[in-house]
Amino acid sequence: MVAVIHRYTSTPFIGKYLPLLTTYHLDNKNKLQTENNIMIDIKNILKTEPTLTPFGIEGPNTFHTDSKFDQDYINQIETCMEWLNTRTVSNKMNRDISSYGIKHIIEHKLDTYVSNGCFIAAVISLGIPYEKIPDSPNIFVAISYKELKR
Repeated sequence: MVAVIHRYTSTPFIGKYLPLLTTYHLDNKNKLQTENNIMIDIKNILKTEPTLTPFGIEGPNTFHTDSKFDQDYINQIETCMEWLNTRTVSNKMNRDISSYGIKHIIEHKLDTYVSNGCFIAAVISLGIPYEKIPDSPNIFVAISYKELKR
């Protein structure tokens, strides 16, 4: 069975914002597929990082939340995946900036809010190498600072 979900976002157009329609299809394996053919498999992401929440990776010394990945967070994951798909992955881990810093770069570049956990979910979904930061909800990723800022 295929379910179709519509989402409206804003996109800059000559100084104004116009609605942008994105259509999602839920396939029979519970994977969310966008019209851009981006697959978002929350179950698989949470298998990789079971303590991942929309706010980051929970640990003994981090903020705890009961928040789940609802449709708004799925939209944020898609936004992060689209942005990450425009970047080149490095063979070296970038320990100069955490996921929290990168999410702010995305927010500034795209003029939209994304949560730290949604950015991390996008990294996991795309298979980008990452490293958890001990006692932190954040990660490091294998994308150079120069590449992040372009």
